[in-house]
Amino acid sequence: MMAMSWLWRLHPTYWFPRGDQGAVSTEYVVVVGFVGVTVAAAIAGLGPVLLSSYERARGLLICPLP
Repeated sequence: MMAMSWLWRLHPTYWFPRGDQGAVSTEYVVVVGFVGVTVAAAIAGLGPVLLSSYERARGLLICPLP
């Protein structure tokens, strides 16, 4: 009987319970973080191009003579 008690402590479910409450929130944090980093990288990469395009269009619209 004592040996069975000791062997049960080697089983993974003894150390890691089967509840998945934390897994859902962890997955959500990872997905939101990945999307945030991706959007930040896209803005940093396209920022100068978008700014120059905006300034050119603004210059054409404000121009007194077409």
